[in-house]
Amino acid sequence: MTALLTAWTWFAGTKAGRILLAIGVAVAALGYAFLSGRRQERQQARNRALGRDIENRRTRDAVERAVARDPDPAERLRRDWSRD
Repeated sequence: MTALLTAWTWFAGTKAGRILLAIGVAVAALGYAFLSGRRQERQQARNRALGRDIENRRTRDAVERAVARDPDPAERLRRDWSRD
């Protein structure tokens, strides 16, 4: 373990080690930003879907209430129907 730590300390102190470390940090930051953006997009898509579900349910409820209000829709259609 000590040998590994010593090798890492020596490598991180070299120019190549610093460059690779900087590249690794940049890749990690870009990956985090990318995944964070995707997580936000998924959350927004989920919220839009829930909003559509709520609106669909409200519409369905309004239709069901309108149908329940009319005791005999077939009779009303026969009474009010015309070819004009």
